[in-house]
Parts: sequence; structure tokens; C-alpha cells
Amino acid sequence: MRDAARADTVDWVLRREGRILVAAHNGHVHRQTTVYARGMEPATPLGMHLADRLGDDYLVIGATSGSGRTLNSGSDFYTGTLFTDLEPPRPGSLDALMHASHDEPFLTDLRTLSAADTAAVRAATEQRLGPNYYPVRPLDAFDLVAHLPRVTEATPDAEAIAASPEDVRRAFEHWANH
Repeated sequence: MRDAARADTVDWVLRREGRILVAAHNGHVHRQTTVYARGMEPATPLGMHLADRLGDDYLVIGATSGSGRTLNSGSDFYTGTLFTDLEPPRPGSLDALMHASHDEPFLTDLRTLSAADTAAVRAATEQRLGPNYYPVRPLDAFDLVAHLPRVTEATPDAEAIAASPEDVRRAFEHWANH
């Protein structure tokens, strides 16, 4: 329901502006069903709603990463461990394939790959989401993929934290005191 509402918002903006750039993580923008958490039923993400509504006018840029730090999705997030180290990409993942391709950041158009590269991308069956992995069909999910060899933790915005719910403010206070 949340992603359908997001798609409605995109429609509203498009009726007024004609073009829009939507930024969200891969699990929301890609064109395939997704499971947001273990035990949940597959959901229709924003990307599928937009692909149905916009057809070929919907362009999806996915992202992969190699190493660095990412948002912690574990329960210790709320005790101040906001970020966690990324392990090297799991073999067979889209992240591992992209990471092995170049040492610098790059963007590749999955729609124009050679037959050999298409086969290699098709063989990648999962993608990293923070420290976790989820199933992916890259050639169906994305048009382009941007790869960042190293990612770093974000710098928290003090005004945004101040406007956040109390549990989020407490987590950031714990983090700042570490």
C-alpha cells in the first residue's frame, strides 16, 4: 500500500511537471516483486506500479556496492550502532559481479550489453541490501546499474534528527556518545 501511494504521488507530480526523478533504494524502484522482511508476503514495489503506469517512460537505475559502511538493520541500531561494516560482496551476487568489473565508480546500461555480459548479469541471482541479500533478476529489475566500489556512512542532519520520533533521537544520541 505504501508503494502504491508513492506511485500516486509520482503521478500527481508528473501531471504538473512532466518529469520527475525518484530516489529510493533498489527494493522500492525495481521492476519485480519484493519481500521487505523475512516472513512477509511478496509486495508490489513502487517500481512495478510505475512501470505499469509509465511503460517505457520508466527508467530504473539500480545501485550496487563493494565495501565500506552501511546503515545497520540489526536491533542494536537503537542502542547506538547506527552503521555496520559491509562484508565483501557475496559471490554470485550482482554486487560481486559489478565490483569485479572496475575499480572506480561506473554506470552500465543493461539494455545494451554484449551476449556474454548479458549472460553474466543473468547469472547474478541476488543483490545486497545493506548487510543482507534478496533475490533479484537484474535484467528485469533495472535498466542501468551504478556501482560504487566503496560506500561511507552518512553524516546525520541535526535538524532532521530533532524532528524525528523519540526512539530515533535516542539512537542517534547513543551513536554520538560512542
